[in-house]
Amino acid sequence: DEQAAFVPFATTARTIADVDDLAASGFNTVITELHHEIRSEPYQALFDRAQAHGMKVILWFHLAPQKPFEEWRAGLLPLVQRYKRHPALLAWYVIDEPPVTQGWAKSLVDAVKAADPYHPAFVNWAGRQWVRAKDELGGDFECEDVYPVGRMTNDNAMKLIAGLVGAMDRDAARHGKVTAFWHGFYGSYDSPREPTPTNTFTLTD
Repeated sequence: DEQAAFVPFATTARTIADVDDLAASGFNTVITELHHEIRSEPYQALFDRAQAHGMKVILWFHLAPQKPFEEWRAGLLPLVQRYKRHPALLAWYVIDEPPVTQGWAKSLVDAVKAADPYHPAFVNWAGRQWVRAKDELGGDFECEDVYPVGRMTNDNAMKLIAGLVGAMDRDAARHGKVTAFWHGFYGSYDSPREPTPTNTFTLTD
């Protein structure tokens, strides 16, 4: 149905084999990291394979944090031009976990939006940064990740996520936006951050 709502169910993929595995596992979207130092040709094959599976792609600009804003933008925009017309493209994941004090995050999203006004672009905040960064939010929806299980917090994980997502939903509704949320699966600090299958099911439900 062309008019049906599309709800992305996504995780990261770096290779064609990853895309095949995710398609077989029921995912409808892949998130792939794109470094502006790398030439764009390898990603064309990944886009094409996702399209063959009927999947969408979120392109994540995982850029080196030590680079200045203008250099980031110079690397980003040619890639936006390269892929903005691919039918598998779903959204631009412009920056991941920027420091709250970096007000250029919105400017970077705005530059991507100016180059491609037809696909959503967003920033992903981390560890309850969204609450502190509301005045710096840019892009088409509000996105946050948090690792609620293990050493990152002593709060009840379910209560933490319910409160955070509820607050994001209410704020997004006021601005005519939607919310996105990253499940915190395996991360640094090793396995104490890794949720059990029960944790994951409960957080999703």
